[in-house]
Amino acid sequence: MCSKPSNAFLLALLVFCNQSSAGAIPDTQRDKLVVRVLTNFWDHAKLANGQVVHPLSEGDRKTIPISRMAANRVIDVGEISALG
Repeated sequence: MCSKPSNAFLLALLVFCNQSSAGAIPDTQRDKLVVRVLTNFWDHAKLANGQVVHPLSEGDRKTIPISRMAANRVIDVGEISALG
């Protein structure tokens, strides 16, 4: 999978988390956030050039394009941003 959709997913997750309530989000809620972003990501997110992001396959559509560690880091940053 190319890195551009991964970067777009990171940004989508960050924006979503920044709009959530600030504070420590438990692991179960973090997983739900990631799944929610994923369901609204493919065919909706746009790259910097305006191109809509499509999965390479139906398998990709169900696969989170970043690691769990990266997703948790983005959620952490979103929480901190929401505090400011």
